[in-house]
Amino acid sequence: MMVFEKELSSLEAGSHLCAATVTRDERREAVAAFLLDGLRRGECSALVASTEHQNAVCILLNQAGVSTASLRERGALVLRDAREVYSTEGRFDAKRTLEIARLAIERTHALGFHGYRVASLSGSLLHDLDISPATLSSYEADITELMRATRSVAFCAFDRRRLGNGLLAAMLQTHPLALLGGRLCHNPFCDPPSYSKGVVGDAKKINWMINQILHNEDSSRGLREMNEALIREAAALSLRHEQQRQRSDDLARALEARDALIGTVARWLARPLPHLFTQLESLLQDERLGDARSSLQNSGHFLSSLQRLARGLEDVDAVLNPTACPEETDLVQIVSETMASLPGLEDRKHVEIRLVAPGRLVGWWDPARLRQVVRVLIEVGGEHGLGSPVDFSLQDLGATARLTVRFHTPSRDSCLNSPVRQPDSGKPAGETVPQSPDDQIALALWPPRETIRQMGGSFDLTTSADARLRITIELPRSATGLAGPATLLH
Repeated sequence: MMVFEKELSSLEAGSHLCAATVTRDERREAVAAFLLDGLRRGECSALVASTEHQNAVCILLNQAGVSTASLRERGALVLRDAREVYSTEGRFDAKRTLEIARLAIERTHALGFHGYRVASLSGSLLHDLDISPATLSSYEADITELMRATRSVAFCAFDRRRLGNGLLAAMLQTHPLALLGGRLCHNPFCDPPSYSKGVVGDAKKINWMINQILHNEDSSRGLREMNEALIREAAALSLRHEQQRQRSDDLARALEARDALIGTVARWLARPLPHLFTQLESLLQDERLGDARSSLQNSGHFLSSLQRLARGLEDVDAVLNPTACPEETDLVQIVSETMASLPGLEDRKHVEIRLVAPGRLVGWWDPARLRQVVRVLIEVGGEHGLGSPVDFSLQDLGATARLTVRFHTPSRDSCLNSPVRQPDSGKPAGETVPQSPDDQIALALWPPRETIRQMGGSFDLTTSADARLRITIELPRSATGLAGPATLLH
């Protein structure tokens, strides 16, 4: 869009305006925007100017997307030399110039155009022709009346420094509209009686008009400088935003690579464990190995823990979905639904599972991960309750949510530092080491512990003096984990 295109697009038929601009580029841009608006409306647009100005304005029009060559061929764009229009034998001939304007308007209507508009870039010609202020005032007043009568539009762009005070006052007094400070407005200097009288104001009034123009130019210059500073600041902000976006993209790619690696490792760990479980189960069921089977203590518990660990790894792999997103999740509902989906646990002999929770405990979590964690905790509670009730309690701590599980276990050592306990160094090499209940719990709780840590929470296992085991989980209310858009790094 050209600089003055928006302002000049509001011109109505019958308008006569002027622009007392200082710079040549501003005058050319204003004239080009004026002509472009007329061409888009289907009007015949004429430019009265020197060859230099004509070429410069045509370049601006071509840059705006119109073909000046084709427009000139069909008469939509007319270029006239300023001296040819304004002077006869070196003198300004007002009647001849008015007649040229009338004939151009008649030709326009005859050719079927929607209207006529003309722009004048006279340069220093008016001053060179030695025209008097009164003569110029009468001529411009006649042009104003001609435009109103024919519903045409005329635009006079000039350099106020080249005209002198008298001609400048005549121009300002006879144009109802003016382009001042880049804004189209009703001309505050226009003096309606001078339309027909050709009267120019006294020196005091002329000086006042010039001072007003100078003040307007200073204000406009300050606004332009402020606007340029804002544009520079916006460009700097845009650059910083682009840099932040690039860093965010780099981080997202790094997290995707990390998630892919963790998923691959989880799948690799999960595959051999079911195969190992099947082999051990077949081995223990072989009648020929009855004596060896009887010497393996806790073999059933070990196989059960091994199977749970394999299933837990599969669960971890399932929730490592890079497309998953956290959503508003009620932790109370997750625990209740998971307990209801495993009714067999509550029916077991000597096992009672109880839940104490507020009405709702909502946070932004991945519900799939929470279900996997709660399911394993309920299974572990039912498996290792050993006659005592298993208590689940939920607490709202503001920024975090706490899930506490209490059940009885015969040991004070949780052995959670590794998913599988290493053989004691005192045993002979090759001797089978039975898995203790501590190791079984460690195997069972390793997948939910890792999942909670991936979600940005904490997983704590403690044993009281009376051998009662307590699991405490705390999750931030906005935990997103590996799959979320704002992944927490650990």
